[in-house]
Amino acid sequence: MNKFLLVAIAYVKSMRPYTFFVTGTAGILGIVAVGDVILSGRNILVLILLFSSYGINQVINDLLGRKEDKYNAPMRPLVSGELTKKNAIFVTLILFILGAIGTYFLNPWALVIYFLAYLMNFIYEHLKGIPFLGNIWFGFMIALAPLFGAMAVAGYDFGQIVNDRSLLSLAVLVAASSSALCYYTFFKDYEGDRIAGKKTAIVALGLKRVRYLNLPISLLPFLLLAFFISFGFLNFGNNIIFLIL
Repeated sequence: MNKFLLVAIAYVKSMRPYTFFVTGTAGILGIVAVGDVILSGRNILVLILLFSSYGINQVINDLLGRKEDKYNAPMRPLVSGELTKKNAIFVTLILFILGAIGTYFLNPWALVIYFLAYLMNFIYEHLKGIPFLGNIWFGFMIALAPLFGAMAVAGYDFGQIVNDRSLLSLAVLVAASSSALCYYTFFKDYEGDRIAGKKTAIVALGLKRVRYLNLPISLLPFLLLAFFISFGFLNFGNNIIFLIL
C-alpha cells in the first residue's frame, strides 16, 4: 500500500472521527444562534473546520500525552508506532495552516478564536493533572466553537459577540456540558492517569468518593438551560434544532 495512504489512514484513526461531534454540534449551535441556514455553500467550509478541529486536537493530545496513553490506549497509532511522531507533526501543521487560511477568508476576526482554541488545547494537557481545573478548562475550550461558528458565518467581530447575550449564554451552556463530558472521560483513563502521575479529579478523590459528584455534574448543564430559557437569555430556546443539539 502507498506510504502516503498508510500515513493518512493512521492519522485519521488518531483523529477518532466518532468524536468530531464535540466541536461540530457546538459550532452548529453558534450558527443557529445567529439565525443562519446550516447547509448553505459558505457554511460547508465552516462545518468542515468545526468538525475536523476536534480530530486535529486529538492528535495533538496524543503527541503530548503518550506517557499515559501507553497504559490508557496502547493501540493508538502514535503509541503502537503505526503513526510516527514526525509524520503526525507534519500533517498537523499542514492541516492547521489550511484551516487558518480558510478561517481568514471566512472572517479574519475568527482567526483569534482559531488560534486561541489550539493554544488552549496545548495548555489543557498540563492542566489535566490538576483536579477539576482540567475539565473546566476543557469546557471553556469547546465553548469557543459556537463563537467561531457565529463569527465565521455572520461576520461577527468581538464587539458583537460581547453584546449578544443569547450567544454568550449558549457558550456557557456548551462549557458546562463539555466540562461534564471531559469529567466522565477521566473515568476510563483512571488507571493510566494514576500510573503516569496525572491527578485528575478521579485520581485525586478515588473512584468511591468521586461518584457522589456524578449526579450534580450531570444535572448542571440542564439546570443552566432551564434558567437561561426561563429568564429570556436564550431567544431561540424553542428552536427545534437547538433543543435537539
